[in-house]
Amino acid sequence: MNPEAIHLGVERLRAASGQRLALGALATTAATGASLLTTFGAAAGTGEIGVGVSAGVAVVVLVLAIASVAAPDSPLAMLVLVALLLGWCLANGDPTTWWSLPVTAGALTFHLLISLLATAPSSAVFDASILRRWTSRAGGPAAAALVVWGLAVALDGREVLGAAAVLTSLLVLTVAALLIGPRPTAPPGRPR
Repeated sequence: MNPEAIHLGVERLRAASGQRLALGALATTAATGASLLTTFGAAAGTGEIGVGVSAGVAVVVLVLAIASVAAPDSPLAMLVLVALLLGWCLANGDPTTWWSLPVTAGALTFHLLISLLATAPSSAVFDASILRRWTSRAGGPAAAALVVWGLAVALDGREVLGAAAVLTSLLVLTVAALLIGPRPTAPPGRPR
């Protein structure tokens, strides 16, 4: 980051409402917590790398998460998710480990909060109805993660169809998400 971008991020944090700071702290905690859970999974012996490397990834996630809270509309949040995914792939050799569920919940919480923070100026205070709506939107991805994990556990160690099964599963999940997901609404005064 250049000094001007750092200055802009600091100014955004100074102008931020207390609610926004709390949501940012929760987003940072969720991402860092997900990364630390990956470290605990590595310590439990499920991974290919040591705890030290996984803890190093957690530090990188923490720094990136703080920076993404300061600039939620920047690509930094994507870097946090990439670092979480990279850390997970390196640290956990068992795709069916239960550690994947709380790590996924942390990544989803981070994504949800950063997306919410990116929708309004830093001084904005979100109404309770907006927070409830955004929280309810997390239910679908959380349920999908649970279903995918359950399928991974059920199919673990079996000879399955390989890539065709993965592509078919992704297609079915995508169609289901489109069918049950929120419908776009037209602005007032415009036909749908």
